Amino acid sequence: MIYRATVKRLTDGQFYARCVAAPAGLAEAHAGSRDEALARLESEIRYQLELCPCSGVAHDYVQLEVREAAPAARP
Repeated sequence: MIYRATVKRLTDGQFYARCVAAPAGLAEAHAGSRDEALARLESEIRYQLELCPCSGVAHDYVQLEVREAAPAARP
Protein backbone atom coordinates (compact mmCIF):
# COMPACT_ATOMS: atom_id res chain seq x y z
CA MET A 1 0.00 0.00 0.00
CA ILE A 2 1.36 3.42 -0.93
CA TYR A 3 0.94 6.31 1.51
CA ARG A 4 1.73 9.90 0.57
CA ALA A 5 4.01 11.60 3.04
CA THR A 6 5.70 14.96 3.40
CA VAL A 7 9.03 15.59 5.04
CA LYS A 8 10.72 18.86 5.93
CA ARG A 9 13.67 20.11 7.92
CA LEU A 10 12.76 22.17 10.95
CA THR A 11 14.58 25.27 12.20
CA ASP A 12 16.25 23.23 14.96
CA GLY A 13 17.78 20.86 12.37
CA GLN A 14 15.40 18.01 13.09
CA PHE A 15 13.27 16.43 10.35
CA TYR A 16 9.49 16.13 10.52
CA ALA A 17 7.56 13.58 8.46
CA ARG A 18 3.78 13.22 8.30
CA CYS A 19 1.09 11.30 6.51
CA VAL A 20 -2.54 12.40 6.75
CA ALA A 21 -3.86 9.27 5.01
CA ALA A 22 -2.59 6.80 7.61
CA PRO A 23 -5.14 4.27 8.93
CA ALA A 24 -5.81 6.37 12.06
CA GLY A 25 -5.96 9.56 9.98
CA LEU A 26 -2.58 11.05 10.89
CA ALA A 27 0.88 9.69 11.51
CA GLU A 28 3.85 11.89 12.45
CA ALA A 29 7.51 11.36 13.21
CA HIS A 30 10.51 13.49 14.21
CA ALA A 31 14.17 12.50 13.94
CA GLY A 32 17.66 13.86 13.47
CA SER A 33 17.86 12.72 9.85
CA ARG A 34 15.47 12.59 6.91
CA ASP A 35 15.84 8.83 6.51
CA GLU A 36 15.22 8.17 10.20
CA ALA A 37 12.10 10.37 10.22
CA LEU A 38 10.72 8.46 7.23
CA ALA A 39 11.59 5.10 8.81
CA ARG A 40 9.80 6.12 12.01
CA LEU A 41 6.79 7.30 10.00
CA GLU A 42 6.66 3.99 8.15
CA SER A 43 6.82 2.15 11.48
CA GLU A 44 3.97 4.26 12.87
CA ILE A 45 1.77 3.50 9.86
CA ARG A 46 2.58 -0.22 10.16
CA TYR A 47 1.68 -0.06 13.87
CA GLN A 48 -1.67 1.55 13.06
CA LEU A 49 -2.41 -1.17 10.51
CA GLU A 50 -1.59 -3.92 12.99
CA LEU A 51 -3.99 -2.66 15.67
CA CYS A 52 -6.49 -5.20 14.35
CA PRO A 53 -5.46 -8.52 15.94
CA CYS A 54 -6.45 -10.43 12.81
CA SER A 55 -4.02 -8.58 10.55
CA GLY A 56 -0.39 -9.25 9.88
CA VAL A 57 1.48 -6.68 7.83
CA ALA A 58 4.52 -7.67 5.81
CA HIS A 59 7.55 -5.43 6.18
CA ASP A 60 7.29 -4.18 2.58
CA TYR A 61 3.50 -3.64 2.68
CA VAL A 62 3.85 0.04 3.64
CA GLN A 63 5.50 2.18 0.98
CA LEU A 64 5.89 5.94 1.22
CA GLU A 65 5.51 8.34 -1.68
CA VAL A 66 7.53 11.26 -0.31
CA ARG A 67 7.13 14.92 -1.18
CA GLU A 68 9.64 17.43 0.15
CA ALA A 69 8.02 20.33 1.97
CA ALA A 70 9.62 23.74 2.11
CA PRO A 71 12.02 23.98 5.07
CA ALA A 72 10.79 25.89 8.07
CA ALA A 73 11.79 29.56 7.99
CA ARG A 74 14.27 30.70 10.61
CA PRO A 75 13.14 33.59 12.78
